Amino acid sequence: RHQINKREFNFEFSPNNSATQTFEEINLLKFFQMVGEKSKNEENGGGKYIKKTSYHNELETWKRWDVMPILILYLIAFSNMNFFSQVEEIPPISTADSLSNTQNMTLENATATNSSLIDNLAKNTTVPSEEVNLNLVGSFLLQSEGSLGLILVFIVHIFCFLWTHWSIYFKVFLHFSKVKNVKEARFILVEPQPNKGKTEMVPLQRQNDQLFFFFQKRKFIWDSSSNQFKKNDYPVHKSFKSYYQSEGYQSTQTLQNAILKYGKNQFDIPIPKFSELYKEQAVAPFFVFQIFCVLLWCLDEYWYYSLFTLFMVLVLEATVVTSRLVNLQQLRNMGAKTGKIQAKREGKWQWIDAKDLLPGDLVSLTPSKPEPKPTTAVNSLVNAAVTTAGTSNNSNASSNEFISPCDILLLDGSCVVNEAMLTGESTPRVKESISNRNLDEEFSIKEDNIHVLFGGTKIIQQSPERNWKGSAPDGCTGFVLRTGFDSGQGKLMRMILFSTERITANTKESLLFILLLLVFAILASGYVLMKGIEQERNQYKLYLKCILILTSVVPPELPMELSMAVNNSLIALQRLGIFCTEPFRIPYAGKIDVCCFDKTGTLTSDNILCKGVVNIERDKTKEECLINPKESSDTTLLILAGCHSLKAMDDGKLVGDPMEVATLKAIDWSLNKADVASSRTTKNNVKIIQRFHFTSSLKRMSAVVTRDGENFIVTKGAPEKVSTLMKQIPEGYEETFKHFAAEGCRVLALAYKPLPNSSLDKLKSITRESAESDLIFGGFVAFDCPLKEGSLEAIQNIQFSSHEVCMITGDNTLTACYVASQFKIAKNPILLLTYN
Repeated sequence: RHQINKREFNFEFSPNNSATQTFEEINLLKFFQMVGEKSKNEENGGGKYIKKTSYHNELETWKRWDVMPILILYLIAFSNMNFFSQVEEIPPISTADSLSNTQNMTLENATATNSSLIDNLAKNTTVPSEEVNLNLVGSFLLQSEGSLGLILVFIVHIFCFLWTHWSIYFKVFLHFSKVKNVKEARFILVEPQPNKGKTEMVPLQRQNDQLFFFFQKRKFIWDSSSNQFKKNDYPVHKSFKSYYQSEGYQSTQTLQNAILKYGKNQFDIPIPKFSELYKEQAVAPFFVFQIFCVLLWCLDEYWYYSLFTLFMVLVLEATVVTSRLVNLQQLRNMGAKTGKIQAKREGKWQWIDAKDLLPGDLVSLTPSKPEPKPTTAVNSLVNAAVTTAGTSNNSNASSNEFISPCDILLLDGSCVVNEAMLTGESTPRVKESISNRNLDEEFSIKEDNIHVLFGGTKIIQQSPERNWKGSAPDGCTGFVLRTGFDSGQGKLMRMILFSTERITANTKESLLFILLLLVFAILASGYVLMKGIEQERNQYKLYLKCILILTSVVPPELPMELSMAVNNSLIALQRLGIFCTEPFRIPYAGKIDVCCFDKTGTLTSDNILCKGVVNIERDKTKEECLINPKESSDTTLLILAGCHSLKAMDDGKLVGDPMEVATLKAIDWSLNKADVASSRTTKNNVKIIQRFHFTSSLKRMSAVVTRDGENFIVTKGAPEKVSTLMKQIPEGYEETFKHFAAEGCRVLALAYKPLPNSSLDKLKSITRESAESDLIFGGFVAFDCPLKEGSLEAIQNIQFSSHEVCMITGDNTLTACYVASQFKIAKNPILLLTYN
């Protein structure tokens, strides 16, 4: 028996004839097989997102714990009240009459009593009318056991109502009953993984013998074979060959089944009514506490102050609700434009609405003119605020742009896209089709994202090739992978909407602080109560003062001040073009004590400079080995001009990696739309036949190129990775690249190998494994990344405010250390451990 991640795995051993396998090896093999199978089930199921679930049915109203028991308590309290008899015993007389009667009674009894009694009665005649009234109210509240019971029941009732809004588990306890069989259940309690949102009770839905539920805008379907709910599966783990064999939806029946399975390709973010959001704010613990304090102040005759505080609280909460509505409207505008797009349905290309796209559709990336969004009367105040803020994502879009409506796999052609909306990278990226991939390989949306147009990204330019028999008549051809909230854009929106729970005071530090104050408040309240009883003070006023002392642990003005601070923060953020969908996250920002930054493009500038090419020569110093890129050998120029992923736009501008743009500029070469690089000073041309794109796991890229009838494999990448592919590593290889990396340069190793003369088809069919082997060293290329203007000042301001600053980068360790020293992130001497 083994245990991993708090799960136990039991193994059964049976005799094996193989003498080479020991008992431990067989058990270990079974262990890893079971762990792998469990991980696969969790990935396909809800284990990655859902921690645990339980099945429930909603109780009938009269069976709920907050209905019948509370009603019985109300009846008991009413039955114990002597309210009506007390009213009959107290005649309705005025305060002046009661005082005159008291004076007459006192004077009549004065003849039969001593002088001390006369003095006591004379003191009674000086009681003001307000205190007499308070004594009557206090005697009613404190002497009537029924009224006290009624008040206690009412308080319990109020707390039961509020706790159903504050705690989902308390609501489940009162309103639901648990069942064991999912087929008998009508609701499911879903608890997500940590930092994946909050626990929710969602209804189970049944349609065409299918059991499913929606949680955080995702669909989970019951799988009877594994007895668990699994997330809706999308065609993202198929072979490249299967995508090419797809014909779209050929029949009405398969189309209807897909519609039932996947639904619409849209972001249905409902804009709640003002009253709904205000109610949500009104039941918040802070707000309830402040209303309670206002009522106590009213009982203590602070009428003007109490009413003014109540008015301020209501107005501030209204402004917070308005800000939330504005931000939700802005989030809604993040959705892709509605319009029409060509899709292959029932064997022919036809125009359909983009919101009707389904996973498995074949589409042409040539949209029609987007339809204007209909104006609705959701909230005129919200629309006016959004218009004033001018923060709509589509406000700067040109009429010719094409926003990808979903995640699409490129089957034919290439595209230049801007993924700034999803990744924050302002540099456009080139997306290639899968035409040059091994068709027997399995597609991975994470590793092969060079072929995917993610939803919400802007397609700047497309170059259809129409080399595939199923290519669309217009534009590039793609295969729809994911739609709606399961697309790349939908994932971002779900993260914004459901990433974390509300910020509460249930932290260890806050509870300890409040408990400490509560101890002093209890001592002070007890002291006041004890002294008040000794001095025979008015009980009503005495108890009221004691309660006010206890409530002073948390200042009643704190919620109002917090609302004002949050409101000011929202306004300041909106001026900076930042919107917050949930204002309660803003106080959480005050707890941040570590700030992490990316290096390239964030701390350092995007304007990368090609410092030069480095050749390894024994009789020269490292600095002397650095030469101008234009003066490098023909082989090095071949690698620099042919090994890149740049794309030429219609206006001649190059888009792609800034380092590759800087390289072509440094060697004074140009690139046309046919992927032919030409020297501006000589007549040399390099034609790119096939690319093996850069991946973060391989840390390199390669290309098949031809020059003057000769064919080559050219490769560049991280020096430590490229060295493993070389036939022979030159002496001083590691020492040279580490020297320039320690000076803050980004260093790439260059390599190549010649290919025999072959046909174009054979060159395109070369696999990456065969291409990236037995390479010949071609030098290093060093890039200088200057610090971005204003970055150093910003880092110093953050450090001055007692925040720690970290830098996260995938660059060489020595380069990272140099930049960290420049920004004073690394203040102490840096020690590097190297393995020999």
